[in-house]
Amino acid sequence: MKIRSKFNKTIKSINSININSLSSNSIKEMYNNELAIQEKILYKIDKINDEISICVNNNDWNRILQLKEKTKKLKRDFNEVDDHSAKLWAGYQKQFLRESQISLIGGEKKYNIKESFIFVLIIGVLLLMLYQFMTPGLPSKAILYFFIIDTICCIFFLVNFFFELNLAQSKKWYWKKHFIDFITSIPLPPTMNIVRAGRFLRLARLMRLARLTRLLRLLRIISFFWRGMDQLSEVVNVKLMKKSFIYSLILMIAGAVIFSFFENTGSNTTDSIWWSFSTLVTGGFADIYNPNTIGGKILTAIIVLSGMVLIGVFTATLTSILIEDDTDDFNNSIHQIDKKIDKLNTKIDGFISK
Repeated sequence: MKIRSKFNKTIKSINSININSLSSNSIKEMYNNELAIQEKILYKIDKINDEISICVNNNDWNRILQLKEKTKKLKRDFNEVDDHSAKLWAGYQKQFLRESQISLIGGEKKYNIKESFIFVLIIGVLLLMLYQFMTPGLPSKAILYFFIIDTICCIFFLVNFFFELNLAQSKKWYWKKHFIDFITSIPLPPTMNIVRAGRFLRLARLMRLARLTRLLRLLRIISFFWRGMDQLSEVVNVKLMKKSFIYSLILMIAGAVIFSFFENTGSNTTDSIWWSFSTLVTGGFADIYNPNTIGGKILTAIIVLSGMVLIGVFTATLTSILIEDDTDDFNNSIHQIDKKIDKLNTKIDGFISK
């Protein structure tokens, strides 16, 4: 049992190592190396393009086919390097921002306290919003108090947003990555009920908890799902699959609120969320409520299509976890085949030149 426990601990330690474990300078160096590889591939593509032009003039169709096959392989290699470099660029920006905050605040401990404080505010505001939406008929005085609390929290969110924006190495990257934080941090009067429903998008802030996984250890299930997505991304080109799970959760809650607005069924928020959940996961909604308005029907179609994506992501992720070892063998086999093809092409080129 001790050996097994030590083995599991070691595996867990290895799996916890990711790009965020490296310094920003190391990640930037890796990123520059990837750019150099892309430039080499581009140089090869240009050479092939020049050679194809010569072959076209000489009506050498067989050679053109060979060069096109080489181009396909180079294109695949370029896309793989491009995806990797994009991840390195995002990792560099995150790590640079984190290191800048730690340096300015005065230590990693204070940085974690700041992140934990923001997390507590997010959870607090979400709980207040859920209570307000699930408890109709609240007195105006209580709603006013909720608005004041929400506004105070939004001030903290906005201060944190512009604080991080000022320290970010790439402002464009930060806006693109955290624009949802800015939008959901704008306080809105309690009379704007329809617009305030969109504030449930603040759930997307929970993605920021990935930074505190080691400290809080509250995201083990999500981390398990994320690891499966990383393994799947080694087999196919997956850029948005991780986000689709969060987007589906946001859509489920937002769909429930919008559904209540369009249909006016008189049901409570819990029934609306259950309708949205059933529509998203199973696609079956008629047994609960069949929408009558155009807006409700369009919303239903969007939720059903999103549910198809969610189930597909879950199935693909589970499959990738189960066949992880076979995937490694498959990738190695493909790599060996590519090497043999390159050798054969070299021999054929030498034979033709003679």
